[in-house]
Amino acid sequence: MSQVIPISPPITVPATEAKTFDIYFVTELRITDITSTSGALAFTLTPMNSTTGEMLPSEASGVQVPLWDAVSQVPQAASALNAVLDALPQIREHFT
Repeated sequence: MSQVIPISPPITVPATEAKTFDIYFVTELRITDITSTSGALAFTLTPMNSTTGEMLPSEASGVQVPLWDAVSQVPQAASALNAVLDALPQIREHFT
């Protein structure tokens, strides 16, 4: 008994051009569950072609780290968080 059934005529799928995705685009950024001692920083990196802007969502990857560990161990993270927090009053005023 065979599990193979011939297809007539055969199905042909045309070859596709190779594509290069040379940068990551941050498609999601979240800071959640913030207290004075805990919290989470999560973001999604999606491959993107820097010339065409085409993204490859099927290869997106997520990263989640403890917020305060990131702030204490990565100086740029501390600066970025401070900048965002400092801007919140102006953002709120501008959009409300």
